[in-house]
Amino acid sequence: MTDVREELRPRDGEAPREWDARVKAIHERERASHEKALEDKRSSAIRPGSVTSVLNVESAIGSRERQAEGILERFETAEKRLYKDDRPLYNADEHTARLGELRLEAVSKLEGVILEADRETERIEREVKGLSYQDPTLGLTAPERERLPSSAALIAEDVRSMDWTELAERLEAVESGEDRVAQILHLRSGTTRLSEEETRLGELARRGQSSNLSETNKQSIGRIRTALGKLNQRTEDPKSKEQKERAQKVLESTRKNAARLRQIKSRIDGREEQARAESERRARESF
Repeated sequence: MTDVREELRPRDGEAPREWDARVKAIHERERASHEKALEDKRSSAIRPGSVTSVLNVESAIGSRERQAEGILERFETAEKRLYKDDRPLYNADEHTARLGELRLEAVSKLEGVILEADRETERIEREVKGLSYQDPTLGLTAPERERLPSSAALIAEDVRSMDWTELAERLEAVESGEDRVAQILHLRSGTTRLSEEETRLGELARRGQSSNLSETNKQSIGRIRTALGKLNQRTEDPKSKEQKERAQKVLESTRKNAARLRQIKSRIDGREEQARAESERRARESF
């Protein structure tokens, strides 16, 4: 790494004006480097599913599990001290009271860990929900984006004027092609028209009225739904898709972590033991 302090020192034979220009250039370079580092940090911090975010969450999961395992281990060690030769050291009331205190102390500590896991799970759920829709135009090239305004009105008008069979055929043809601008605009206009029709059909159903759709139109609308689903997959930006998949995996990890923490809690507060005893009782009664 270059030592900036060394760079700023005047060089032998260097004129003051040359030194001043070089210092300004160094300051500009360092400022740009600093701003880029800050922007990278902000981007990684706010981008759901980023590698940095994933690593941070995985680290937090590991930390919580270690905390919970430690709480469980200390509880079990203290619980064992209430027995000698597998028999309670104290009478029933005293034993119950002491065990209850141990459980209360351990559970109260564990509740904080569980709350942290729940909050993180809720946060990631919101992030995943926010990623459920990503603007497909983000993946377009500059020339492709330039085509959007002029093509949008024409395609919207076409989609609205077609009958259901024509629209199904158009969407299927566009989906099988490679024109990403046409795919994105047909997806938007087709989704809008289908949504309007489904709203109309829903209103008729609430009124108890028939839709009067022919069997051919019903089949065409089914084809349209399928084509729109395929278009949605085709137009998804690869980076957005990767980001979404990564965030979903993180969400699954946080949910498993929260479930594991609650399993440990049920071991400590006695619910696991009660459930096992109830299961054994039912098994005996079934014979």
